[in-house]
Amino acid sequence: MSGRDWRAFDAELRARVPELAVELLGKPTFRAGQEWRWGRKGSLSVVISGARAGMWFDHEEGRGGWFSDLVGRDLGVASEDATDWIAGRIGMGARHRPVCQRPAPREMPANDLAAPPSAPGTESSETRVDHDGDAAPTRADEAAARAARIWTGARPAPEHYPYLVAKQAAPLALRMDARHRLVVPLQDIDGRIHSLETIAPDGAKRFLAGGAKKGHFTWVGFDPAPLADPAGPVLICEGWATGASLHIATGHTVIAAMDAGNLMPVAEALRARFSDADLVLVADNDAKPDRDGNPGVDAARKVALAIDGRLAVPENPGDANDLFCAEGPDAVAAVVAGAAKIPPPPPTYPAPFLTPEEARASLADAIAGFMAAIPDYWAAVAAAQEEAKNPDTDRDPLDFNIVERAALPPLLGLPVDVGLGKTSSARAAIAELIGSGGLGTRKVVYAVPRHDLGVEQVTELKALGLSAMLWKGRTAPDPTDDNPDRLMCLDTEATFDALEIEHPVEQSCCKVKNGAELLLCPWFHDCGYQRQKPLAQAAQVVFCAHDSLFHMKPEAIGAVGLLVIDEAFWQSGLRGLDGKATLTQDGLEPGRTSLTCYTGKAKMDVGATADLIAARERLCKALRVTEPGPLRLGLLEAVVSPRTTAAMPPHSNAAGCAMPVSALACRRSSGASGSRRSCRKRASHGCRPGAAPRSG
Repeated sequence: MSGRDWRAFDAELRARVPELAVELLGKPTFRAGQEWRWGRKGSLSVVISGARAGMWFDHEEGRGGWFSDLVGRDLGVASEDATDWIAGRIGMGARHRPVCQRPAPREMPANDLAAPPSAPGTESSETRVDHDGDAAPTRADEAAARAARIWTGARPAPEHYPYLVAKQAAPLALRMDARHRLVVPLQDIDGRIHSLETIAPDGAKRFLAGGAKKGHFTWVGFDPAPLADPAGPVLICEGWATGASLHIATGHTVIAAMDAGNLMPVAEALRARFSDADLVLVADNDAKPDRDGNPGVDAARKVALAIDGRLAVPENPGDANDLFCAEGPDAVAAVVAGAAKIPPPPPTYPAPFLTPEEARASLADAIAGFMAAIPDYWAAVAAAQEEAKNPDTDRDPLDFNIVERAALPPLLGLPVDVGLGKTSSARAAIAELIGSGGLGTRKVVYAVPRHDLGVEQVTELKALGLSAMLWKGRTAPDPTDDNPDRLMCLDTEATFDALEIEHPVEQSCCKVKNGAELLLCPWFHDCGYQRQKPLAQAAQVVFCAHDSLFHMKPEAIGAVGLLVIDEAFWQSGLRGLDGKATLTQDGLEPGRTSLTCYTGKAKMDVGATADLIAARERLCKALRVTEPGPLRLGLLEAVVSPRTTAAMPPHSNAAGCAMPVSALACRRSSGASGSRRSCRKRASHGCRPGAAPRSG
């Protein structure tokens, strides 16, 4: 170059130091103003701007210099070749002469190193050609050439290298570059080097910038060379240290793919070349207490299935090198010997697809079959009841399950999406069932999510010639022209008081017996709740809201022959979701409330009932002795024995709900009634299962 060329070269180099440094060294560890640093500890610093742009210094090695010296050191090439490398990247062209290679201490890799790749010029990447008329090399080609130069210029790695000592591994054909880093070559099956991984003494790893890793690997224990047809198992693992332990422990051919993401491309390439080879995936066991999955095992399992290979997994968390260091080579060999093929997953089939017409026909058939079973069920129940009345029947007098054993009530659940007419189909089937006399005098109860939906259904059923009504709870709206905010019950405070102490509202507020005298609520005859009872008695179909299913069935409804539940309903039985649920001290008083817990078979659970009553008494005692305000845990622990708390069921199918004391968050109220405390509780109402057929 002329003097003018050198000045232009120097100016362009200083301006483009950042991008050149990233291409040469990779992403910096951190950046501090005009100085960028590389390495785990930031030992290599490069000035990327200012008057000293292009200068570098390695604090571990204690030496530095101009940027071309860094290129020569990192690529293992002479100063002139380093200058050509820079010139090609800043658009000033190279001098097109052979690169002076250092003598190779071992056999040359398959890469053609007769001449360096042409430096990119000013032409576009699509039209750029070298002086021989061939297409210019890609960045991956240039990285492969650099990798080959670095590999041939490196010297054998010493056995006492810190990383090898820490991993209890021999060098196994590794080399060490001018920066005293281990060099791991990444080759293809034909032996051509495509990239490198360098490993610092402290274990810091870095791939060569621009190098192609996908589908390339290192043949542990050998220089880069074409792979011959293997005579034994071929072990495929992730990292080099893992592969070194496998090679030392087994002597098998070991291929290190460098990471989990490269296992599949490498294994597929090996299977394509060696169709009959025994390929064994040795997984890294990445199990951790705070991790749900196991990435290493999952990746290896997926690859083993894809290539019809075997899978070996260390029993404890870690890789084969961790096992080698902890238990020795025999333990590693045992893991490999236990490798097995993964059984193929069971076959899967596409979900059946129905057209809307086919779906509607299938829905109608399911409902018709269910409805046809209902008369047979009630006939079997009636026959069993008659048999139970016969004194001549030879049976156990204490056997009270004759009716239950006569027949199981038919159940039908239909997961049907919108638009297929399930509600209209159910209405038509109900009308046909009632018209045929299949229910006798029994009624149909139809539960819907909201009252407004019930009003629509009542209208539709009346159009079919059936008598139907909507049953509302005491707190449901019952508006009039004079009072649009009116509720079904005209004395809701009394209703809430009864509910708080868990007393039945009808017997506590509406009709109270005082000896032979019957006391009625002052609003009894004006009450919307009472006014609907004659309608319910006369109706063939009674609609109600979902939450009514979790309360005692009103006597006015009478015997139920069929229960239909539209949409999901169980959430309606959870107290506290729509506001704070309360429990008063009066309701906890012994003897004030009748409590019964039931088993899943609708039988009284004596032990659970006793535990619930005892726990309520102890909680009541704690509330009596505490001052207004939060109820402290220490006081509860003092009066509630651990045995009682542990024995209490978390929930029960009982009319009175069972709950552990720990599920109550109580706060004593200092209002007018000193004995009342409001308690938030997380529990569900239970209801005794009925015998009527159910459809949901």
